[in-house]
Amino acid sequence: KPMDAAEISAVMRWLGSVTYKELRIVQPDISTVKFNCIFTEISTVQHGNETYGVSVVGECDSCFGEGNPITVKVVGKSGSINLMNNGDYMDYVYPVVKIKMPTGGGKVTITNTSMYSRMFIFNDLSGSEQLTVDCLRKTIETSSSVRRLDNFNKNWLPLLPGMNNLSYLFSTGEGEIEIQCPCYRRIGN
Repeated sequence: KPMDAAEISAVMRWLGSVTYKELRIVQPDISTVKFNCIFTEISTVQHGNETYGVSVVGECDSCFGEGNPITVKVVGKSGSINLMNNGDYMDYVYPVVKIKMPTGGGKVTITNTSMYSRMFIFNDLSGSEQLTVDCLRKTIETSSSVRRLDNFNKNWLPLLPGMNNLSYLFSTGEGEIEIQCPCYRRIGN
């Protein structure tokens, strides 16, 4: 149906801003993939004197879109984690790691045995403390009021394409670890 002037104005204002917008392609196999896009050309689609839509040309911030993360969660004192990074990006990706320490606090170690046994270590954490570590943005959030960068060995956890074999160890008891691996998708050329 035709669009009225208020609808056209609202659409043009939203599309014409100079910030990246989330672009999703409505297609079953890629409906969960989002791209960051700035629209560089916007024009109305008309038939006669009535506007029925808009036509846009956009520029994405990357040739990869981001799908839903691949998430694994474990509970225990020690064990292994097998995480399949089946994204299209053929280099390291950096996950978000969420850790809930045992009531005794202590040390937590995550080792990527697929990658020269690279170790991700936090020492001297409080009991039941919760950390969220964004290894891409290099940020650490904690439920404690203490800054934790000094307790970290600063080996941000990279994940390889394909299967990653990780091991984990809490020094004082059972804790929880959740790893969210970004899933980058390449669509088109």
